[in-house]
Amino acid sequence: MSEIAKRDITVCIDTYPDPDTDVFRIGAADDIPRLLADAHDTEITIPEFVDATGVTRSTVWRAVALLDSIGAIQIRETPQRNHITINPDRL
Repeated sequence: MSEIAKRDITVCIDTYPDPDTDVFRIGAADDIPRLLADAHDTEITIPEFVDATGVTRSTVWRAVALLDSIGAIQIRETPQRNHITINPDRL
């Protein structure tokens, strides 16, 4: 059993935040919140998501952009990388 299941953490997102946003169209958009909830206070980078999910970099970018647009994640941009965390208000 994963640590998230043991802790019974739930990530809340709006399923219909906007008529033009289809939250479930990108499979990685389901995996990324789980990874971030498991990591909790730890930031994860795009290359780490690619390794963890096994999908392409462009798919991860699309999922991150989608999750950012609905407020499920927070992105800290640096010149070298973007660091992504779960939006704590959604836990």
